[in-house]
Amino acid sequence: MNFYAGRVSPVIYVVSSTILVLNIGFATVYFTHTLFSKLGDMYSVRAFQYSLFCLALLYITKLKDSLNEFSIKMRKETVQYKGFLLLLFKISVRYSKMPRLWAICFFPVLLIVQMVLILFGQRPDSFIRLFLDTSSFTYSRIPNPPPEMLKGDEHYLCSVAARGHTKVVKPVRAGLRHGKRIPVNRQLLVANAFEHLLEEYMPRMHHFIRYIYDKYGYPLSRHIRTKWSADLVYLFMKPLEWFFLFILYTVDQKPENRIQIQYSELRK
Repeated sequence: MNFYAGRVSPVIYVVSSTILVLNIGFATVYFTHTLFSKLGDMYSVRAFQYSLFCLALLYITKLKDSLNEFSIKMRKETVQYKGFLLLLFKISVRYSKMPRLWAICFFPVLLIVQMVLILFGQRPDSFIRLFLDTSSFTYSRIPNPPPEMLKGDEHYLCSVAARGHTKVVKPVRAGLRHGKRIPVNRQLLVANAFEHLLEEYMPRMHHFIRYIYDKYGYPLSRHIRTKWSADLVYLFMKPLEWFFLFILYTVDQKPENRIQIQYSELRK
């Protein structure tokens, strides 16, 4: 099974690859430890050595194939990474051009580079990025709407995005909510994507959680009337945002697609 070919989520892929690497390490340690041993039933030891050796070669082959596929995808990628991710991106792109000896020596390092990029370098598909940049609504360029609550439909995460200090809550673009423009930040997109995931796969649980949220969320939102209170709620919600993000990256094959389409015309 090729783990990378869009068949599993980023977290599942990284966990699976890590298990393969640990098994290769275990096989190497056992093989070197028992290679010249004279103790015990040597036939069973040799048979186990041979089995582990074959499994290790199989795991290495699978990891190598996945790394090759990932390198090809990176060369076709149009996203501009920044900072440390940009450095890792360049290393990954140049992998296929390395001399064979260098590629073998740096294979473990390249596996780590691949896992980091898969976990922290996820980007939405080019179609979604193009739509958000060039659609008639021009989500990425439209000026942020004024910081006011939507009458009759308060939502305290929206309040955070609208009322908090820009340097803290970091609004990323404008979005649509019931036909009206609202500013959205990363936290709001992630929370709504998590709700979207529950609605799709666990509708009964979503209905219950939504009932609780509607019952207690509105009273809370009424107390968010200043930028400082919005900042505090944003910081308080951070652990929950990370939890939502972990679930999305564990369940969804392309979590950033689901996240970025929230509060846009692509959301169904």
